[in-house]
Parts: sequence; C-alpha cells; structure tokens
Amino acid sequence: MSKIQWTDESWNPVIGCTKVSAGCKNCYAERMAQRLYWMGMAKPATLPEYMSFEEGWKDGHIELCEHRLDKPLHWRKPRRIFVCSMSDLFHEKVPFEFIFKILAIIHLCPQHTFLILTKRPDKMGSIFVNIEPEDIIYQARKIAYGRGVRLMNMAAVAAWPIYNLHLGVTCENQKTADERIPILLQIPAAVRFVSVEPMLEPIDITKYLLPTFLSVDGHCWKPRPVWGIVGCESGPNRRECKTEWVRDFVGQCQAANVPVFVKQLSINGKVEHDIHKFPKDLQVRQYPQKLIKEN
Repeated sequence: MSKIQWTDESWNPVIGCTKVSAGCKNCYAERMAQRLYWMGMAKPATLPEYMSFEEGWKDGHIELCEHRLDKPLHWRKPRRIFVCSMSDLFHEKVPFEFIFKILAIIHLCPQHTFLILTKRPDKMGSIFVNIEPEDIIYQARKIAYGRGVRLMNMAAVAAWPIYNLHLGVTCENQKTADERIPILLQIPAAVRFVSVEPMLEPIDITKYLLPTFLSVDGHCWKPRPVWGIVGCESGPNRRECKTEWVRDFVGQCQAANVPVFVKQLSINGKVEHDIHKFPKDLQVRQYPQKLIKEN
C-alpha cells in the first residue's frame, strides 16, 4: 500500500533522479531512499550507487529495476498505481526501450489505473507523439507470452492512447505551470492531470482548464486537464504554502467543473493530512469520474 493519499500503490521500476526546478529542493523520494537505507530496508550493495548521504541524489545515476517490472501483473484486485514515485520515468537517462517495457506492462493490466507524473514533459511528449502503438502492443504480447500471462482483454491491449494510463505534470509555481501544462495538453492521453505539490506560490491555471472549441462546428474540443491535485510541502525545511493559495486553486478547478484533490495543508505550522481537520471548504478529495479520451 502507498502512503500517498491519491493512490493505492506505488510501482518503482526506476530509482534515482536529478533535481531540475525549485520543487525538487526538498525531494520526498531522496529523503525516503535515505530513510529506507538506514532502516536496513534497502540493499547496501545497490543504494550507495545512486545515493550520496551527504549530498543526496548523485545527479544522473539512474537504477533500472528489471526485477520490479512484473509487480502489477501479480496484483489481481484493481488498483490505482503511481508509477515511479522514487524517480521521474522521463529522466534523460532512462532509455526509451525501458519505458516501452513499462508501457507494455500497463497494457497488460487493464484492471488497474496507472498514473505517471513528470517534470520533464518534453521527453514524455517526444515518446507519446512519435511512438508507434504497434510497437508497444507487440512488446506487450511478447512479455505476456514469455511470462505465461493471460491477456485479459484484447481490445484493451490494442487501445491507443492507453485507456488506463493517466499522464500528468508537476508544477510548483506559475513559471513551471506555464512551461509544462501546454506541453502536456499536446500529448495523446486518456486522462491528463496537474499536480501542484509542493505549492510554493499562487498559481493560476484557469486558461488551461476552461473547455474551448477548436473547430467552427463545435465537434472538436481543445484538450484540457481533467483532474487537479494540490498540497503544501512536507518534511523538514518545508517552505510556506498559504491556505488562500490552495483555496484559490480549488476554486479554479471547481469553476471549470474539474475534480480536485486536496492532499495536505499547512495548519498552525504543521502539515495536516487528516481531511477532517481541513477547513470545511477544502475538505475535497475527488477523482475523475470517467476516463475522458482526447486525441
């Protein structure tokens, strides 16, 4: 089980990262990797390869965990799975071939919903815009036959965009929102979402949320995010996140009829995860009601 409120499980076939923007300063994954190591839950033989306990992540060292690729195949009960909570799947050092394997596993698990967040939408876009769906479907079939996996739903395996895959970007301030969200909206996806965590300043994404027509006859909708996540920074040395900032973001989503999930708030100097202790108007934890397919 995952401690991340908006997901059921975390699946980490990739570990390690490089800090790219202000939101990375107090990296959750970095702290978690260090904690697991000192608790004896991570293998000493491998962890020091990508961790420096004085300096944090060793920039550019990525560990590809082939032995973790099959995990979702063994989860029978439908789950909401966060992919790569301990890395960024679209890090420049993660090979396209390995990403294809992960997408193939997602194809093979139509009972689950997979969520991928990135701070590198350029690479994510280069893959999903230029990829040949047949290549991923072929890889899925190859993995299935090689592992004796029964293809549960051939129509789902052949679907494109992958109908059970949600793609999102993380934005911590207005600058990153304006850089990353427009790229996300150009990427073929069943569901697109935006995570504002840690929220480091007020962010206005109204222009990305409001539905508009691309065609004169009104049959073509402009893609937009259909889910928003927001929360303050956690952990030591956390930076300010005012409740008014979160309230404004929630209001933007609600005005556009976009589900929004308030993950955590800074209340009386402490990080509060218990929704019942939030202000009444911020006791909101919604999910997309259905998969919205937009090409």
